[in-house]
Amino acid sequence: MTTGPGAVAGAPAHGERLARIRGITAVRVASTTRSSPEGEGAVLLAATSAAPDTRAAQTAVRQVRDTSAPGSVLVGGRAAEVTDTARRVLDALPTCLLLLGAGLMLLLSAFTRTLVAPLKALAVAAVSLGAILGALVVLFQDGRGAALLGGFTATGTLDASMLLFVLFIALALSVDYEVFLLGRIREEFDRGGDNRTSVVEGIARTGRLMTSAAAAVAISTAAMATSQVALLKFIGIGVALGALVDAVLVRGVLVPAVMAALGPLTWWSPTCTGPRPGIVAADKRGGADPDASGST
Repeated sequence: MTTGPGAVAGAPAHGERLARIRGITAVRVASTTRSSPEGEGAVLLAATSAAPDTRAAQTAVRQVRDTSAPGSVLVGGRAAEVTDTARRVLDALPTCLLLLGAGLMLLLSAFTRTLVAPLKALAVAAVSLGAILGALVVLFQDGRGAALLGGFTATGTLDASMLLFVLFIALALSVDYEVFLLGRIREEFDRGGDNRTSVVEGIARTGRLMTSAAAAVAISTAAMATSQVALLKFIGIGVALGALVDAVLVRGVLVPAVMAALGPLTWWSPTCTGPRPGIVAADKRGGADPDASGST
């Protein structure tokens, strides 16, 4: 739609310019209004050969807006809606991620009484989300999982709002499992155990719980893949992959390896310089230092 002085008279020429845009198959002037020279308006309908949620359609929307017009231009329709939504999401994403990271860092620091473990948790969560995003791109954006998942039409893009929905659910599961694991490892460490033993004991005590919980989430959400709606397939497979990848590969392999490599540095905190609670309790009972080696 174009509005302003000369919008009605310039509508046919504007339609001809729009028709030359790649992907635009037909343009026609649908209606005009001329209540006053300043209140003129013309509605033009443009048809494209691309689906609304494809890159080609989004490119066409941007070119329509950039094409010179006899007045102000307003572009509507499903393709414009998808384009504007994706842009708004990308504009707000840095602020959202910053607030999310700061909040998680604050809560995990208060829970573990250290600064290194929360940083490690955020880094591992980012790796996990990256793996899930890569799998979704291969399966749904590139369409390589269409035959395996019962068939769907790959558009070459991913819906921004649904992608964020799936990734934030996966992040919530990741942090949930991280709290269980870090809490148990921290308990063992506070009892006076060395870092490696604490990690092994924490994994042994929480491994079955996390695996069972992840399996329950994966089975219940993967059932959505049997739907004939591509959006439901996307949500179901995305959440199921997030639960399995995080519980099996990340918590079972990556987290223990990183914590073992960091050693006692995992529990470093600038506010805690005294002995650990477990060591203090052992000393009060007259016991030996659990970390001491050799005999006396």
